[in-house]
Amino acid sequence: IGIAMFSTFRGDAVVGRHAGNANIQTRIRQLTTRGKVGLTAISPNGEFYVYSIDEPGERKRSIWLAQVKGGKHIQLRPPDDNVVRGLAFSRDGERLYFTLASSDVSEGGLFEIPILGGVERKIASSPRGAFDLAPDGTRLAYYRRSKEVDAWALVVANLDGSLEREVATRPPDTEFRGRGPAWSPDGSMIAVSAVVDPTVQREEILVVRLADGKTWQLTNRNWKAIHGIAWCPDGRNVISVGVDNLESLRHLWRIEYPSGQTSRLSTDTADYGAALSISEDGKSLIALQLTIESNIWIAPSTNLAEARQISFSSINGAFGWSGLEWSSNGGLVFDGGVERNRAIFIMTSSGDDVRQITSGGFYDHHPAVSPDGRSIVFCSDRSGRNEVWRASIDGAELRQITDGGGCSSPDVTPDGTSIVFVSNRGGRSAIWSVPVHGGDPIQLVKEESFDPKVSPDGRFIACALRPAQDSSTKLAILDRQSGSVIKLFEMPHTTNFNGGINWTPDGTAITVRDWANGIWKQNVTGGAPTRLDGLPAEKLYGYDWSPDGKTFAFSRGRAISDAVLITLD
Repeated sequence: IGIAMFSTFRGDAVVGRHAGNANIQTRIRQLTTRGKVGLTAISPNGEFYVYSIDEPGERKRSIWLAQVKGGKHIQLRPPDDNVVRGLAFSRDGERLYFTLASSDVSEGGLFEIPILGGVERKIASSPRGAFDLAPDGTRLAYYRRSKEVDAWALVVANLDGSLEREVATRPPDTEFRGRGPAWSPDGSMIAVSAVVDPTVQREEILVVRLADGKTWQLTNRNWKAIHGIAWCPDGRNVISVGVDNLESLRHLWRIEYPSGQTSRLSTDTADYGAALSISEDGKSLIALQLTIESNIWIAPSTNLAEARQISFSSINGAFGWSGLEWSSNGGLVFDGGVERNRAIFIMTSSGDDVRQITSGGFYDHHPAVSPDGRSIVFCSDRSGRNEVWRASIDGAELRQITDGGGCSSPDVTPDGTSIVFVSNRGGRSAIWSVPVHGGDPIQLVKEESFDPKVSPDGRFIACALRPAQDSSTKLAILDRQSGSVIKLFEMPHTTNFNGGINWTPDGTAITVRDWANGIWKQNVTGGAPTRLDGLPAEKLYGYDWSPDGKTFAFSRGRAISDAVLITLD
């Protein structure tokens, strides 16, 4: 079937010309309905596309082939534990290149598989992340840590990994961002996205000349984030997925080269993912459309299977997506809103009397409640960069606590005197502490660490930590005063440390979210982690126990991601 389908529709690539003005007309057509698409790429002739699927259950990935005009979808690679990080067709359209991250069962690297069917073959040990294929089809461009200096590097190498060369480097506080670089059609330049102002964490699109590494800034739009880049075949336009300074959703943008003039390409209200791929004639662009929604449920701690829903958000609305926490009076504090336009709310445990604490128009998330229930701390970009803020429970006395950018995951100590949080000062995420009313922050942990949670007795911090010279992230227990490591735990490869760590009310165990199936529980005395019984066998988001330990609250929902074809006229 695959051979017949490919032979019938392959045809010869038609070299066309992409529109070079701001009045580009677009038509959008949904290609997949699986809802779990991770990456996607279109063939050079625009007739085929491939996509990866995040299989439900144990975070397995598979790769599929389909024709743009419709028909049967062919599985090219069965699901396994490897994470698919990059996809690209060969220039003749007959092979698929893909990268895999290392897993517990195999080492990652760059692989190829014939589109007509055949056995996959490992080409090189790197890259293991996103990449872009050169116009001549013989080289790759990708990001990695520099082997020469303390910096991030833009690297070019042959497909087999030979002649690897660091074309340009950037310090840790102005690192490359987004999925990966984009090669110019003539092969002489590479477009990248990077932080240009570390104080406000703003990003721009830069251009790097391969011959000498000379770098110049293409845009000056003060982007909140740039997630993906694709250079159009005409060489005069770059397409990107970006969050504008005045926007909250990720939109498609067109950037003229070399002027840097920008215009929005997507006029809908959809949110877009980072994956972008364009055909050789510049008329077909494949992208990802995203929709998220979540709501809050509560259950007796002794029987989590009796959970019932207490909040009801609108489509594309998210309640408790990036955190929820009980207050001392039995209320639930959580973030809510659409994508990067979120505020902090509070409601009763019955779901009644939902009140907004912080004003809208900003990205307020990851709330934590003071022990006395009178105030909250949270992350926000309302100062132009991500900082920790504090407010009374009614939203008054709003005050910025940290200053330096790149702050996240705040938690208030049980004595109410300090806030532990994550900062990326110096280009590496690590745990810091600051007085609850503000002051000079103190770095507690030197190693890369994130998602801190203070124990109920205030003596320890549970966090995710990546020890020096170790590529794997572990669950750690730290001494709160000194930051020294007391215990390290190996966790299952499906563990999700992103905003997912908590202590049980009695302080005897630490819980961590799974990427696809519930919540893990790790006893502090050791032993293998187990799952909390009774929870839905799906990916959960924010969660917390009530102050008396009798009630468990969690948010559940879905992130829908599908491939769409955008026709550019």
